[in-house]
Amino acid sequence: MKRCSSILVILALPLPILASRARAERPNLVVQVGHSGGMTSVGFSSDGHLLLTSSEDGTTRLWEAETGRVIRRIESRREPGSSAGLFPDGRRALICGGDQEARIVDLRSGETLR
Repeated sequence: MKRCSSILVILALPLPILASRARAERPNLVVQVGHSGGMTSVGFSSDGHLLLTSSEDGTTRLWEAETGRVIRRIESRREPGSSAGLFPDGRRALICGGDQEARIVDLRSGETLR
């Protein structure tokens, strides 16, 4: 029984520390005015700073993950996008439409590269 009680004490010690940190950091409310349709894909950049989403509303959006700010909005050319993914460099995305069309988009300019 002695070993059990010492383990419980050790496990309980970090809780007040975590609680004090949570009180010190104020939550940041971000109201999203993003997609109007259901999400079809979500992916993060390799560094975790960017988020790429596609939706049934026909748009693909690039977000700043920390703030929730939309950096780029890309319209589907024909049918709503069904999926999208970021290249490892975070500068390009592969967007696949519902019509089976795939294209590579430069996320800085929004232009289709291929």
